[in-house]
Formats: sequence, structure tokens, C-alpha cells
Amino acid sequence: MTKKKSAKKQVKTDKTQLLYGLILFAVSFILYANTIGHDYALDDYMLIKENRFTQAGISGIGDILTSDMFAGHNEGYKSDLSGGRYRPLSQITIAIEYEIFGQNPQVSHFVNIILFGLTPIMIFLTLSLLLKTDSTKFNWYSSLPFLAALFFAVHPIHTEAVANIKGRDEIMSMLLVLVSFYYFLKYIDNQFRKDLIYSSAAFFLALMSKENSITFLAVMPLALMMIREKSIPQSLKSIIPYFIMGLVFIIIRQSIVGGGQSIPTAELMNDPFLGMSFSEKFGTIMVTLYTYLRLLFLPYPLTYDYYPYHILKTGFLDFVPIFASIIYILLIVQAFQSYKKNKIISFAIFYFFITFSIVSNILFTIGSFMNERFIYMPSLAVSIFFAWLISQYLPERFQNKNFVVGVILIICGIFSFLTVTRNPVWENNFTLMTNDVNTSKNSAFGNYTAGVQYYLKMVESPAANDKKMYHDKALQHLYKAIEIYPRYSNAFLTLGNTYFEYDFNVDSTIYYYKKSFNIYPANYECSINLGRLMRDQKKNPAEAEFYFNNCIKVNPNKFDAYNELGVVYFNTGNFSKAIMMFENALSRNPRYKQILLNLSGVYKAIGDNEKSQMYLTQANMLR
Repeated sequence: MTKKKSAKKQVKTDKTQLLYGLILFAVSFILYANTIGHDYALDDYMLIKENRFTQAGISGIGDILTSDMFAGHNEGYKSDLSGGRYRPLSQITIAIEYEIFGQNPQVSHFVNIILFGLTPIMIFLTLSLLLKTDSTKFNWYSSLPFLAALFFAVHPIHTEAVANIKGRDEIMSMLLVLVSFYYFLKYIDNQFRKDLIYSSAAFFLALMSKENSITFLAVMPLALMMIREKSIPQSLKSIIPYFIMGLVFIIIRQSIVGGGQSIPTAELMNDPFLGMSFSEKFGTIMVTLYTYLRLLFLPYPLTYDYYPYHILKTGFLDFVPIFASIIYILLIVQAFQSYKKNKIISFAIFYFFITFSIVSNILFTIGSFMNERFIYMPSLAVSIFFAWLISQYLPERFQNKNFVVGVILIICGIFSFLTVTRNPVWENNFTLMTNDVNTSKNSAFGNYTAGVQYYLKMVESPAANDKKMYHDKALQHLYKAIEIYPRYSNAFLTLGNTYFEYDFNVDSTIYYYKKSFNIYPANYECSINLGRLMRDQKKNPAEAEFYFNNCIKVNPNKFDAYNELGVVYFNTGNFSKAIMMFENALSRNPRYKQILLNLSGVYKAIGDNEKSQMYLTQANMLR
């Protein structure tokens, strides 16, 4: 009889968990269904649309496994992030999609939603197992695991991770580390070796998705000590296989992208703390920590852009850093005080600090003030807090089921509305950058990228009125970017492009190109543009030669600067140097028709009709 009752109870539990899982998946899918038709945006270009490793499909997996995440974006890529980015698993899934479906962002958005939809299910199952919660004994509105998973699903802070394809590294890391945690707990309870194997494998795959999974080396033993009341030695012993997996991953990562040493840079967009004093740096960090907390409880307005100086440079003794410091100190005190009285809240706080530490800029700088996707994993702590508040705290004070249900519906309703209305902003670069600049008004990067988008629209627009409107908006944002950051080389370059494309204003174009060049001479595009203008418009071969030679110095592997310099030498009658440059260009790009035509022309000029005809024939064979 006991076995029959146990079997019946298990069937009932399984059905209840299946129902809760389906509800959580459905909510997640419905909230993000309006992103399926989106295009690529932001880092999707570097990871997918302009990444030769991803576009190689299955044949590119070897390169993905042995390279920095963005190495396939261009030859000679050097990461702007301290320690680089080694997250091959999420990129491999996109490469497989590319192999099967080609360049199809809609498929990738769909996969992101599916993976995200599985995450609240794993939150529910893992918390149920951790807390040993019997789902059949609780109504949905009093089940902490279910409510925590539900609040995670609807929270608008996750729109960046889900609506941007590149955010898959965050989604997969969180999903897989939860799978690892779930089987870890099953192994602790049952001591089945297969659970340990599943858990260890999932943990390694989580690390291969994104490095922040390594923080669960602290989360999992802490959960055993706090929630399961295991001893410290028992808890630490249980984590040994995962420590080994972490060590293996670090060795692999180190061999491929190097360690975590900071990369010196003189570019504010890659080092937002550039030029700050110690007080300003840590004051500004505390402002970002306050902003993260505010967005977790009041997620509006959201923006992709937290570059300087949307987050203002702030001294440590200013009000917001001091206020933020007090809040975080109180959270730490609460975590220790609640260690025995309220283990759920204590664990949630410790979980937040552990998972947040790696992106906080306190342990090491990460090349950015903050991003909403960075809080994806730590945000589970706030979901647990909301769930505890509603499932345990409120019922003790309000003996009214309808009140509790009303609070849940209000929170979920507001969060869902904010999520669904935020998603369309991520449709493409134009919608994202021209919308979010209205939030990040004081961001140099935000104004620059909005300017670039309006510039591109100006170039595409056939109508004169539209062209002028986009031209004026481009100038407005580009000048604003330079006002915020006067050494913004790319902003000056795009200003030059805008003046050239709008009304062929050569003098203004050259003026802004030279501004850009003087700040950052290593910009290949700026140098080659200046060289062409000096050669073709200003008839100044000496300056043209200087800029083309600078291109070759910056990137000797590209063919076009050799070809352009060959034209300079041809125009000035230096045919031997022209031949040398054209041959250099041809060796780097044998199928570029214009190089062959240039060689045909220079050999005809020196009277070698045989070679001239040979190159002309080769050129005519190419399309």
C-alpha cells in the first residue's frame, strides 16, 4: 500500500510540475514572440553577419573552438576586453543554424526564445529540489519556486539577453548551470553516479557558453550549507568535480585567449574609467551598482547604452555613491543576520553578490560601466525575493488569497507590458540606436551610433526631403558625441562621410577626416579615404602617398591601399613603383579585376604590349 501511495503521489507531483512547466514556458514564449521577426542588431554583426567563422557553418566550428568570440570578425582581431571572450558553445549553435538555414535572423531569434523559455522551468525544478518543496501541497500563488520562476520569466531586464541574438551566451550559461545545479542536488540526495556525470557535463558546457558560470562553484556549496544544512567540509567536498571542470576550462581558455590582464588603452569607449581618479572610479562604480538595483525593482527606462557619460563620472563622496554603499552594506548585514532566521533571503542575497561580483567592475574592470545583460544571472535573486515576499511574508500579514493573487497579477502585468513594449526597439540597429539615444542622451557612444544610423539612412534615401532630414539628424548626434567626448575619432570620421555623401563638400570632409586621423592614425578607413581625396580631388600626390603608406603600415595584408598607391605612382609617371604596388595588391587579391586592368594600363604605358594584353585577358575572364 505504501508503495502504491508513493507511486500515486509521484504521478501527481509529475503532473503538477508538468503543468507549471508548461505555464512558465508559454508565458516566456508569448512575451518574446514579437521578436521572432527581428533582424540582427548591435553585436550580432560581429558575431554573425560579419563573422567568417560563424558563416562557415559546421566547418567553422574548429576555428570557433580555438579563437576569441569575435576573432572571425576581421583579420588580426585584438580583443578590447580584458582577458578576451571565450564563449564557443553559443557561437557554435548559431553556426549550426547558419549551416542549415543560411543567414536567417528569425530562426536565431526563435531559438533564443525556446532556450529562454526552458530557463524558468529549470529555475522552478531546481528551487523545488533545493527547498524539497512538494508542488502538490501548494497552490500556484503560494509556491515559492513557481513564483520565482514566473517573476524571472516576466522581468523586463532580460529583454537585452533574449531580443539580441548575441545574448544567447547569457541564456545558455544560465540554463546549463541550472541543469548542472539540478543534477548536483539529485546526486546529493540519491548518490546516483549518472546524476554526477550529467551535472559535471552541464557545468562544463555552461562554462563554454559564458565564463560567469564559474561563480556557481561558490553558489552550489553555499546552497548545501545554508538550505540543506550540510557541514562546510561536506559541502566543499561535493564541489571537487566541478572545481576540476573549472580548472580544465581555465587552462583551455588561457591557452586560446590569454589571461585576465588589463589591456592598456587610450580609448574611452574601451575603458570608461580612463582619466578618472581613484575616488571618481569607485564613485562611478557605486553609481552603476545603484543603477542595477534600481532597474531590478523599477525596470524603466531601459537602454542598451551605458557608455560615458550616460553614467556620469561621480566622486566617491557624492550622495549616490554613499547611498549605494549604505544599501549594499545593509544587504550584507541582512544576509548574515538572516542566516538562521530566514535562510531563503540570506541565500538570495549571497547568490546575488556571488554571481554579480564578476561583472561589477570591483574585482577587475570589464571594459564597460554596465549592461542590462550582465544582470541576467544575478537577477534570479530578486525573483526569489519577490516570490518569498508574496508566498510567505504577505500571507502571514494578510489572510486574504485575493490580495496575494492581486499583487502577483499586478507585478506580472506591469513587467509583461514593459517587456512586450521594449522588444520592438531591438528590431534592428536603426530602431535600437535612434530610440535609446533619447534615454542615453549624455552618452558619446549612443549619440555616435545614432548619428551613424541616420547617416546610413541619408545615403539610402532617394527623396531629397528625407535625405536632408537624415543629414540634419546625423550631424546633430555626431556633434553631440564630440561635445561629450572631444577625442572621438570615429565621430569625426562619420562627420566627414556625412558631408561627402550629402553634397560632396570636399573641404569639410577633409577637415573632419584630418581631425579623426590626428586623434587615431591607425584608422584604416580614415587614411584610405584621405588618400583618395588628396589624389583625386586635391591633386596632391605627396599627401596621397603619405596616407596610403599609412594604410599599409596599419594593415599590410589588405590589398586596396597597394592598388590605390599604385595609381598615385602611375599618375606621377613612376611606373616601376606603380607595377610593384599593383603586384603587391594582386598577390593579396588575385581575383580583383581593377588591379589586373591597372597592370594592363601601366605595361601599355611603358610599351610592353605583350604583358599589357596578358593582364587585360585575365581581367576580361573575371566578372
